[in-house]
Formats: sequence, structure tokens, C-alpha cells
Amino acid sequence: MLRPPRCLHTIMVEVKDMIDLVEIKQELEKMAKRLADIRGSL
Repeated sequence: MLRPPRCLHTIMVEVKDMIDLVEIKQELEKMAKRLADIRGSL
């Protein structure tokens, strides 16, 4: 009874993956901005 249903578990895993992707996207955007700043200063 205590185990969540399989569908809920699947949704939780998918949400966690989406959050990971958002964090990766934010890191990439920060890196891209830094690279643009470096190129602009050359």
C-alpha cells in the first residue's frame, strides 16, 4: 500500500529529468554569455 502506483513513479522520474534539463539549459546559457563576453573583449 505504501508504494506509489507505477504511473505516479513514472511521472516523478519524468519531472526530475525535466528539471535536470532546465538546469543544464541554464548552465549552457551562462556559458554562452561568458563566451560572447570574451569574444566581445578580444
